[in-house]
Amino acid sequence: MNGSAHFAPDRAPLPRWQADRLAILLDALGGIPVSDAERASLTWLCGFEADTVERIANMIERARDASVARTARNFLRDAERRLHEQLIVLCEDAGVDPGQDPHAALLAHLRGREPGRGQA
Repeated sequence: MNGSAHFAPDRAPLPRWQADRLAILLDALGGIPVSDAERASLTWLCGFEADTVERIANMIERARDASVARTARNFLRDAERRLHEQLIVLCEDAGVDPGQDPHAALLAHLRGREPGRGQA
């Protein structure tokens, strides 16, 4: 018998070396919940050499970091788009041509309305 499907986690406690390797993989997952079957698969993987487990942990961490970075980029892109749309609405409400840079158009419009800048 081999493979995680044949692993029975309730047979005996893990040896210290295998528990340490399991902790490395669980840490790499960054708190992502795992099912009992997934934990059994991770435990089975921990039966391999420490270098193999560490390489797998590094791949998990890189994939998680790339996912976080991608999510952050998407969030910022969406926020910029919403801000741009809101600035265009503000320009339209103020009767200002937003042009290519609605932020600059609004600033120019507001500066022209400040006391001491041509209008009372």
